[in-house]
Amino acid sequence: TLEDYVGKSIPEFCPPDMAEMLLGRIKTSVSEDRTTEYEDFMNLHSGPKWFSNIVTNIKDTSGVIVGVQVASLDITERKLAEQAFSESQT
Repeated sequence: TLEDYVGKSIPEFCPPDMAEMLLGRIKTSVSEDRTTEYEDFMNLHSGPKWFSNIVTNIKDTSGVIVGVQVASLDITERKLAEQAFSESQT
């Protein structure tokens, strides 16, 4: 459920290797001062899922990065539909 993820840090809900990769992406977003977008497959305790993740820097009024926002959208149904379509074409 949504409550399983909202307000939690990445290591609280991701396996260590996935958490390390996602935290690396956050560091990249901050160091390069840009928004980044990724599609990821994750084996979560709730089951396998695909997500579209957008990492955005949050800045104060003087332009200093004060935080990072990660917005994720479950795109599992879309990915499964794409896979089914691809398989039907072969």
